[in-house]
Amino acid sequence: MEEIQVAKVIKEAEEGWRDLELVTTFSPDIIFLDINMPGVDGMEVAKQVMATGSKAFIIFVTVETKYAVEAFELDTVDYLLKPFDKSRLWKTMVRVKKRLTAQAAVVKQRQEKHNFPKITKLFLRSEGDIIAINIRDIYFIEKDLEKHTLIHTVNGVHHVSKSITEIEQELSSRPNFVRSHKSYLINMEKVERIKPWGDSSYLVRFINYDKDALISRKNAHLVKGL
Repeated sequence: MEEIQVAKVIKEAEEGWRDLELVTTFSPDIIFLDINMPGVDGMEVAKQVMATGSKAFIIFVTVETKYAVEAFELDTVDYLLKPFDKSRLWKTMVRVKKRLTAQAAVVKQRQEKHNFPKITKLFLRSEGDIIAINIRDIYFIEKDLEKHTLIHTVNGVHHVSKSITEIEQELSSRPNFVRSHKSYLINMEKVERIKPWGDSSYLVRFINYDKDALISRKNAHLVKGL
């Protein structure tokens, strides 16, 4: 049999409402539930536990067979029919262990992604040189009528060789940069005011900056989302 770390029983309850209290208090990893309990039945307890956002794995232990389909629709780990022997319980615990391992891997992956240092500068070619632009200093990035890419910053405007789409991809990990228009990529952290502009767009004004950008009606939902 596969080796499994021994599980510790934290608390037991004979009534459904008491189960809910214990889940809130102790945040267990696993909950064994009987269907038939006084007060709130096991099925309702499971639904309420999930509604709280608890990550606990739920296992039903019951003599009833008619609730099996409903139980699995709730994505419970297992449905143990009484009476059952140790080998059957062992299979359930192996299944729990696999889920816990997978869950821990996802959490670790998210933590590593979160802790990965974000770039703070863009290195771009401008008039033969490579310049470093602090990302936090950018007001907006513009594609002008001659298809040139202009980066408006607190230190002035820079003409760079990369396209606005290429720079947008480099800034994809920063949700405050939004493609507001086919010709504009704006830094929402620098926005001071947004106002209607004609029939098809909005005008964006920035904090302590005298040049404006545009939001197309097509892309307005992206800005509203922020």
